[in-house]
Amino acid sequence: MKRVWVGVWAVLWGLGFAGEGLWETPLPLSKGVYETPLQQDSILDVHAGNAVLSVPNNGAIGFWSSDQMLGLGFLYPGMAPNVLYYGSFALGIDASYVADAWYESNQIDDRDFRPQQGLFHASPGPRNSVEAVWGTFDDSGHPTNPQGIVVDQLAYAYDHPDYDDFIILEYRLTAPNPVSGVYVGYFMDFDIDAYSQNEAAIDSTTRLAYQWFTASSRYAGVVLLTPTTPANLSVLNNPLFVYPYVGCPDSIQIKFLNGTYSFASSWQPDDWSVVVSAGPFTISSDPTIVAFAVVGGLSASDIIANAQHAIDVYNDTTLVGVSETIDHPVSFRFRVTPNIVRDHTTLNFEIPSAAQVAVDLLDPTGRRVQSLNLGRLLPGRHQIGLSLPHLPQGAYFIQIRDASKVLGTQRILKIQE
Repeated sequence: MKRVWVGVWAVLWGLGFAGEGLWETPLPLSKGVYETPLQQDSILDVHAGNAVLSVPNNGAIGFWSSDQMLGLGFLYPGMAPNVLYYGSFALGIDASYVADAWYESNQIDDRDFRPQQGLFHASPGPRNSVEAVWGTFDDSGHPTNPQGIVVDQLAYAYDHPDYDDFIILEYRLTAPNPVSGVYVGYFMDFDIDAYSQNEAAIDSTTRLAYQWFTASSRYAGVVLLTPTTPANLSVLNNPLFVYPYVGCPDSIQIKFLNGTYSFASSWQPDDWSVVVSAGPFTISSDPTIVAFAVVGGLSASDIIANAQHAIDVYNDTTLVGVSETIDHPVSFRFRVTPNIVRDHTTLNFEIPSAAQVAVDLLDPTGRRVQSLNLGRLLPGRHQIGLSLPHLPQGAYFIQIRDASKVLGTQRILKIQE
């Protein structure tokens, strides 16, 4: 059954993220304040200056589910085509307990994580980031062995040119009763252009596992930001570990999470995934913090350099944060609410300078099906309503452009009453 959640406007007062790191109430900001109303949804996009990642609140990464009906995936560089087939955050102790959203046998997605609330969005975000998305899910969907683990998820990104090739995702894990031996990781099935001709490798110095397609010079991967000692950095051969089961069984996933299976590089061009994990941890009422970055690059040296930038910006408050040594000018910002549409949606955007602005609605082939000329708009925030009752159901893209270029693109899903 297709899952469709319709987002609602909400104002967040006191989420209660008390604890280590960035988890305060509701989030610390070194510049600006939270805009209201805040968006609460089941999946939201986080925009770095050179990358976009869709973040659901069910433990998946890039898309709500592997059918790719909701989400953009990971767009890199800029608004280039998606390079992520499907990914998932994962917890694991042994074969009886792996909690994730990746595909299980017969390519039926695991639904071990259940959202406790919708996602919230704010711009700007913590530590001078351009925007942030956060929410909470737990492992109560595990069919046989839930552990009572609650996961607070925070994703944020930058538009500064030194830090715009990645999105940071931080997780705060708690449990009412101690749960020992827990591994925390990412399973990411990147499909970069010709997916069956991808290659993969790890870089232990930057705690990076990544994939690439040589002909297009596009690279994508995952960095472990904290802790600094991985349990595993590995490539995963899909024909060997996924195809025979039409998914990846928990009995195999736990061996990648704990490092029993570990492969440093691909042995031939093929269909690959990557795994990055940490642990084991004891999860208790005292929060455990684990953080990753989804990162892109245009060569092996470039993605490794970008991975190091992600580590630097996450750990060093002299780069961003309270010192405010980086000045972020107002940039273009764009949100569509709701992004699951019956007959009407609202465009909220901000432009840094006066410009001639137009809005285009595109079908999945890129054909323009509707256009709206807004004329010359002054700098600042603008809100435009868009009616879509005549369109058939399906995915569409909304683009905002000025006289010379596309400023931003958002994906929406049109559904019937």
